[in-house]
Amino acid sequence: MTESAIDKRERNRNWLIIGAGVGVSYGFAVRLLSHFLDRDSSMVMTVAFTCFLPFAMGCVAVYFAESSEAQRVGTWLLLPWAALVGALGATLLALLEGWICIIMFLPLGMALSSLGGLTARFLKSRRTRNVSLTCVMIWPLLMMPWEGRVFYQSELREVET
Repeated sequence: MTESAIDKRERNRNWLIIGAGVGVSYGFAVRLLSHFLDRDSSMVMTVAFTCFLPFAMGCVAVYFAESSEAQRVGTWLLLPWAALVGALGATLLALLEGWICIIMFLPLGMALSSLGGLTARFLKSRRTRNVSLTCVMIWPLLMMPWEGRVFYQSELREVET
């Protein structure tokens, strides 16, 4: 193998690590933010958090990994898992979640983060890629407060007989 091919592989590997690291950092930062903003932990039980956050983590990880060159389909599907597992490990070490929550969440999170990874490849090929990534990253944050007001309204009614 030539030295330039080895350098190219090493540079690509470094971008993969950076992509996974950015995905982990983003996921853990949003989890920490939700912990400090919502002390009763109801925010982490929203659809926005359980569905859109893994999607966004996968999208962010693959988006950054594709900075050096286009990656293979396997990378689009599997690199988001590294970001997800890393963020879940960080929440476990920070005592924000327990083992049972992580194990129950992992299959859904893996599927949605892979879908986010596939979406990142599409976003990377568009002209408005930076705006698109920003929209994906803030999507879970915008949905969390809105979801509670729209889907989980409680009403008290009095019925007299």
